[in-house]
Amino acid sequence: MTGLLAIAACLAAPAGRALTDTELAAIRKIISDAPSAELPLKSAEIVAKARQSEKEATAVAVVRAAITKRPASAVSVVGSTVKAAPFTAPAVAAAAAKLAPDQAADIGIAAALQAPELAEEESAAIAEANPESAERVARAIHWAMPKTRRAEVRSAEPETNRSEAEHPGSDKSLEPNGPDDRDDSDSPFSARLNDYGSPGHNPHPVHPVHPVHPVHPVHPVHPPHAPLPVHPPRPPLGE
Repeated sequence: MTGLLAIAACLAAPAGRALTDTELAAIRKIISDAPSAELPLKSAEIVAKARQSEKEATAVAVVRAAITKRPASAVSVVGSTVKAAPFTAPAVAAAAAKLAPDQAADIGIAAALQAPELAEEESAAIAEANPESAERVARAIHWAMPKTRRAEVRSAEPETNRSEAEHPGSDKSLEPNGPDDRDDSDSPFSARLNDYGSPGHNPHPVHPVHPVHPVHPVHPVHPPHAPLPVHPPRPPLGE
């Protein structure tokens, strides 16, 4: 009951006020008591119920608590939390990447899929929190952006830059193929986009490559059996 009262106080906090230690502790307790499989859904619920002015602070607190409880939930929790409040994507992605740096690229993808209009801000925020992964995250987010969003970004480029990129004679590298024009072997991130979790669903594990079975040897051809000898008829009994 005390935890619920603290959360209620958090949700009713005045605009612009940061969360207090009591409110943060209440969020951590709710996340700690939640089953691991329900962390994405519970995180989204808490953020959805928060006051608009408190959503970002609440989202960051929720993501930190969930990843601390279960690091493997980082990607799905980020996806569900950002879906509940898309404008929190940069802050949420940075907080998650700092706690789970080995998942920084996948965290960036999860955030970009839910808030593609903030893709550049998400990439910059993760780079600031985890500089070692900056280039890898930027490439992953670029590939994860919906094709329509990537077209909008290209349409905003100067005409001279687009012309140079589109003509084979240019000394600049060509724009990579879109997701519909490539196979998964040249994808820079660890799994297909459909593998990223949504609220209440954890990401699907990547299936291992099946080993190639050796070719069975050719069995030798057996020679034909010799015909059985024909026995002479027996003489009649009594002769």
